[in-house]
Amino acid sequence: MKQNWSGGCWRDHLAFNDIYNHYSGPLFVNVLKMVKDEESAHEIIQEIFTSLWQKKESIRPETHFAGYFYRMSQNLVFDFCRRLKQQDTLRSHFRTLATAFYSHIEEQISHGIYRP
Repeated sequence: MKQNWSGGCWRDHLAFNDIYNHYSGPLFVNVLKMVKDEESAHEIIQEIFTSLWQKKESIRPETHFAGYFYRMSQNLVFDFCRRLKQQDTLRSHFRTLATAFYSHIEEQISHGIYRP
């Protein structure tokens, strides 16, 4: 298989399937090494190929698959890590709020003033 877009002939479904079959396995292994979670790695791979299909008309024919996929997977992994950090921050914030709210309720119960 050629390593470039070969004039855009890859843009039909059969050629796209060949590209997917050729690159998805190695990409998955690479992404899995970075995110350490199979489900997340599968989602990232799906996002890569969905994006590729959606952008197929605008991608330059001389672009090389390996470099394109590597850069795209790296960017998506960075996005994944940013989302994880945001989720952890939110979880921590809500945990703090829940603990404070629960402590307040316990205080009211112990003083006999809490009425649900």
